[in-house]
Amino acid sequence: PDGQKLTYMSNRTGNYEVFVLDPKTGLETQLTSHSGHDEHPGWTPDGRIVFNSKRTTGAVNINNADGGEEMFIMNSDGTNVTQLSFTSAGYENRFPDVRDQFELYDYSG
Repeated sequence: PDGQKLTYMSNRTGNYEVFVLDPKTGLETQLTSHSGHDEHPGWTPDGRIVFNSKRTTGAVNINNADGGEEMFIMNSDGTNVTQLSFTSAGYENRFPDVRDQFELYDYSG
């Protein structure tokens, strides 16, 4: 949120996961490692990271038996993953896709 680090998703492991990059040092840190895609991360004003996921396990208060896409939040170091939304079977709750408002780049390190 202070512009010092970037958060993004990558499928370099074969599954979409959330990463953080420190542009000054080039240090990349993988924050999630889950069989359900973890996608579209963003910073909250208090420094946590929100993201979408179809995960059904591995988070505080998890109740996503249908595996629909839900919203989650976690600390900036990947700890304390908590489910924020709980939709009915067959429905998904996700953050708006704003990718068409930005020029996309393929960061290859």
